[in-house]
Amino acid sequence: MLFLLPFSVLMCTEYLVLFTWDAELPIERWQIKSVGPQTETTIAVVNTTTDYFLRVQARNKHGFGPKSDVVRFRATPPLPAPTHGRPLIVITVIIISLVFVY
Repeated sequence: MLFLLPFSVLMCTEYLVLFTWDAELPIERWQIKSVGPQTETTIAVVNTTTDYFLRVQARNKHGFGPKSDVVRFRATPPLPAPTHGRPLIVITVIIISLVFVY
């Protein structure tokens, strides 16, 4: 995923990851995860047959920069573990790594 950083890249204090399964929802209704200054995070999803949509926004001392373009992704299902007769609940974790273009 490519995302242009705000001008003061060294002072980035927070990244927001906005995501949804319904691209038609207004952006205000997307889920938001604040990941601080880290450039990697995880998102747990329960459905590996659904497309998800993601945007990223950076913040520095001057405020928030523009949101990235929408990225569409689908989780890859994990291999099921033996359940030994117990119900199996699978939660797939998405690891998001940001790649920066200067």
